[in-house]
Amino acid sequence: MHPRPPLPRRSIPTAPLWSWTPQWAASPASFYQQQAPKAVANFIGLAEGAIDWTDPANKKKQHHKPFYDNTTFHRVIPEFMIQGGDPTGTGMGDPGFSFNDEFDPT
Repeated sequence: MHPRPPLPRRSIPTAPLWSWTPQWAASPASFYQQQAPKAVANFIGLAEGAIDWTDPANKKKQHHKPFYDNTTFHRVIPEFMIQGGDPTGTGMGDPGFSFNDEFDPT
């Protein structure tokens, strides 16, 4: 099997580098803050516990508690994306709010 070539980059990351340590290895992630400012701010705010969220299991509001602690990121595609972060582990949980998609016209 041949290694997959890197995906072409249309733009350069414009926000801090984030790193987490899943069970297999430390993994850095870059953010595209200019292209998706709401998504970046939401992810970082939830990760740091700066954004309040509702626990999907007990429906209680959580304050100053990181949303992603002890959650599984079940889909990681290097050089492209990560998916996961459901505290219930079922794929059905969310932080109790949503926001509109952001589209980069470039």
